[in-house]
Amino acid sequence: MRGTDHLQLAFGITPPWFVASSDFDTARRRLDIGVDFKARSRFACPDCNADSSPRARHSREVGRHIDFFQHQAFLTARVPRATCSK
Repeated sequence: MRGTDHLQLAFGITPPWFVASSDFDTARRRLDIGVDFKARSRFACPDCNADSSPRARHSREVGRHIDFFQHQAFLTARVPRATCSK
């Protein structure tokens, strides 16, 4: 099992999402986790829950997670933009 697999379990990240990278800086007491989704993944529309098609565009979001032991944890994810089928 890789280190990223352990982080996926610890943070409850499920497919189509996965941990793509991690950087653990003990001096700064910081953990940075890069989250991505598998190519050609489909997502539900946040408004009507219908299946939607992801567009080529996406944004990169950074969010603060609760501390991971005594270290600050930050998640950086490529967030898809989707077109609703309805």
